[in-house]
Amino acid sequence: MFIRVFIIKFPNENKKELAATFIESLKPRFEKESKILEFQTLDIGEGKLLNIARYKNKIEFEETNKWFHPKFTSMMKELDGILENIPGETIIEYKRP
Repeated sequence: MFIRVFIIKFPNENKKELAATFIESLKPRFEKESKILEFQTLDIGEGKLLNIARYKNKIEFEETNKWFHPKFTSMMKELDGILENIPGETIIEYKRP
């Protein structure tokens, strides 16, 4: 499994809320055009959103990122967001049966 975790920090709560609305609007594209297995956005306070995207593998991440990255970059620039990107392969996992 390949997981991409990214935090976006916005200068104020209004811009954070606009970003959350934008992310919500992408859900139909996740279903139709992406290889995302699961996507979550968490409000972690101080104008920050923590986003977690799970993919089957890095190749499926890269395929999805072709359209996803430009969309996100554009939104972040318009809302003065700062991105911290943390991608990686899963090496240890636990799921309750």
